[in-house]
Amino acid sequence: MEDLQLRFNKFLRHEFLDLDKLYRSKFVLAVSGGVDSMVMLDLFRKEFSEEQIVVAHLDHMIRDNSSRDMEVVREYCLEKGVQFVGEGIDVKKFPGNLEANGRQVRYNFLEKVRRDYGADWIVTAHHADDQAETIMMASLKGAFVKGLSGMSIKDIERKLLRPMLFAEKDDLYKYARERGVRFVTDESNADNSYDRNFLRNQIFPLLENRFEGFAERYVELANFYDELDEYLWERIDKLVEAKCVLEDYGWVVKVKDFLELPGFLRFMLLQKLSGQVEVLKMSRANFRDIEDMLERGNSGKKKSIGDYMVYIYNDKMLVSRMVEEELKDWYWDKCLLEFREEMVRFESQLVRFDDGMKVEVEYGNERGKKEVALKDFLKQQNVAWFFRKGVPVLLDESGLVEKCWVL
Repeated sequence: MEDLQLRFNKFLRHEFLDLDKLYRSKFVLAVSGGVDSMVMLDLFRKEFSEEQIVVAHLDHMIRDNSSRDMEVVREYCLEKGVQFVGEGIDVKKFPGNLEANGRQVRYNFLEKVRRDYGADWIVTAHHADDQAETIMMASLKGAFVKGLSGMSIKDIERKLLRPMLFAEKDDLYKYARERGVRFVTDESNADNSYDRNFLRNQIFPLLENRFEGFAERYVELANFYDELDEYLWERIDKLVEAKCVLEDYGWVVKVKDFLELPGFLRFMLLQKLSGQVEVLKMSRANFRDIEDMLERGNSGKKKSIGDYMVYIYNDKMLVSRMVEEELKDWYWDKCLLEFREEMVRFESQLVRFDDGMKVEVEYGNERGKKEVALKDFLKQQNVAWFFRKGVPVLLDESGLVEKCWVL
């Protein structure tokens, strides 16, 4: 197999067209002391000058002997003349998920170091096996295209690089043995109660034994899904422009137009309209409930997705941040604005809709009249209940509804 240093060099050159800018950049390397990050540090040190590298190590203080890892990294940096920044933060003191908190604290620390040292990039040592784990975990949790694209090589917004995604874990161990790169072993990696460790320790060896090089193929798959995701979002943007209308109260789409789309485009369109492109709060089960609601077509139904609500009224779907009370207030104001000239004379007698109100309607050939519930009358007019509450009503002297205004 081609030398890892040469493959690393080729990988960087493939990803960065502006090589002059790349070789003038400054990097904050996230180095835990494990084989992956220590090999990455060694590769960077041979590719770039010491002045371009800042090594950052965060001790999460979860293990009793975690300070040992920092000392290994510090000693390497002192020996090689590389800048080192280390810090310890007890992640256990934060409420919530330990892994999620550890990840957040780590990236906060790395970003602070990047700013303090005026660096261009934060660099992590995620490799091909990590990518395979990420994609498999995402697929097991029912992720869509973006989740199956795994980790990106470059995250421009976060100024984050993952230049080791081309390398498999065995490549890193081989390089460390041949080049005498010292590293530490995290005993917690053997704890299979963590999902990732279970995949890494129990499942992946079986897969590699049967399907040699499968992790590398997962990296190729991730690149394909990344390109597919970009293409699909471009198509979604065109659908929004052609089929969706942004009103004061949210996005409006004809139910018929929505249901004519393939299922995966419906899913992505709802993501887009509810602002969930980056952070998905809509589960597959949630999506199926919304589809079922739309296919039944009952005006007045609603479902929540994250911070948004999906409503059906008439033959339309509304995706809005507004809850019912806000929709009612908006509808009241809109009606008053729409019919202001006609209502000036009756302003003192105007009230909001109430469930107990009744209205006289004509019926039969003899044009007789009977009293019916106003809510039933408005329902016949296809006014959804979440708008009905905002209908302005003019009452006569007997308390019956003389007139009501709807959009």
